[in-house]
Amino acid sequence: MIFLLSIPFALVAFILESYPRFINREYGVDIWTHLLYLKEYHKQNGIPKRIENGFLVSGDYDYPPVFIFLLSKFPFKLVEKYEFLFSPFFDFVHLVVIFAIVYALTSNVFLALLTQTLYILIPIIVLENSSATPRSLGYTLFTVLMMSIIFFYQDSNLIFLAIAIISGSIIFLTHRFTTQAFLFFAIIFGIIEGSLIFPSIFILSFLMATGLSRGFYFKVLRGHLGN
Repeated sequence: MIFLLSIPFALVAFILESYPRFINREYGVDIWTHLLYLKEYHKQNGIPKRIENGFLVSGDYDYPPVFIFLLSKFPFKLVEKYEFLFSPFFDFVHLVVIFAIVYALTSNVFLALLTQTLYILIPIIVLENSSATPRSLGYTLFTVLMMSIIFFYQDSNLIFLAIAIISGSIIFLTHRFTTQAFLFFAIIFGIIEGSLIFPSIFILSFLMATGLSRGFYFKVLRGHLGN
């Protein structure tokens, strides 16, 4: 029941991030690209092989597929009209996760709520979550990943290891920049702690992402390195 206290602040964030788009429905940059990818996903009945329309130069689809896969579970017209609600929803979940982690570490409700408040007050958060992008989902997964690794490093509970590898593998298939953050996190903490646990989880997550995507992640990786 204590975790229900996380919902009001998470709901405030959801409203702050979605409300501006009820006023300006045409705002967005990446969303037009994602809608194009989503249209091709439906057209090709799965992860697109090539994108022939919508760009000056056609090319292979090499973007992480999880976000488009999730959007594809909703009717295209619904996503097109209400795309601006997806990122605030992922951020809502992120704030609940943040509360849960801080409370688990401190057993202090005030600190958990304060952490949520400080997060909400970061101005860039509203801007980043004002249209549908995989960024918010990537951040949520990264928070879960990071804390799972730290918890596993502290008490060697295999449940935390499993959560870390699963969330890490989904990051590879969700958001490129969060994948880069994962790499830096693994290297830096591995060096600081003098432990192979951090880079090993990165490698295992990579292998799992490659297996789950049936090798498609290699195409994502080539596109990532090419950018």
